[in-house]
Amino acid sequence: MSLFQHADATVTPGPPALGMARSRPLLTEAQWNKIAPLLPKPPKQRKGGRPWIENRRVLEGILWILRSGARWQDLPEKFPHPSTC
Repeated sequence: MSLFQHADATVTPGPPALGMARSRPLLTEAQWNKIAPLLPKPPKQRKGGRPWIENRRVLEGILWILRSGARWQDLPEKFPHPSTC
């Protein structure tokens, strides 16, 4: 053990690197179930405009940016376009 390490110290992982793929969602099902009722519902009938994107994908894109500190243009392809998030 080095001079700067403590036996009880725990290391928490930082945000994922920009190039790393993340296979699990940023929100747990329990967290999503609490948040989902607060978000807008998709329209019954679409009257033009952009197609509806799932709220969870949009929110996870926002959370990814906040967690990673990356620029919006660096948002991975698995999330909606940055202008949507």
